[in-house]
Amino acid sequence: MLLFIVKKEVFEWIKAGRKTIELRKGIARAGDQAVFQCGRNILRGKIVKKDEGSLATLLQSLNFKHIIPAASSVEEATAYINRLYGSTEECFTACASTSLLSGQLISRIQGPLESFVELLRKSYLNIV
Repeated sequence: MLLFIVKKEVFEWIKAGRKTIELRKGIARAGDQAVFQCGRNILRGKIVKKDEGSLATLLQSLNFKHIIPAASSVEEATAYINRLYGSTEECFTACASTSLLSGQLISRIQGPLESFVELLRKSYLNIV
């Protein structure tokens, strides 16, 4: 399981299905489950693909809008990431995830197991 602490703006992009690729500096870490946390809010997902390389390579080979939805160009996405990390020269890892479920939903569930399973089935978001 990989824990990603994200800013509110990024959390909202993920929740809305606009951001499906999480980008982090460094080489890939082991794990096929992703947990995105912003304060007390949590989204969970399954990592379906990992790519490593330079930022420029990843932004060109992947759809930059799935990494930084607010960017209108690769240059804007690069500038956004540069503001976060201060440098874009090192290796980056891109993790594509799917089937996110809000942790807030889980904490509010009450009742028999069948109701819980039905709510889970209806709550999954397909974002890839």
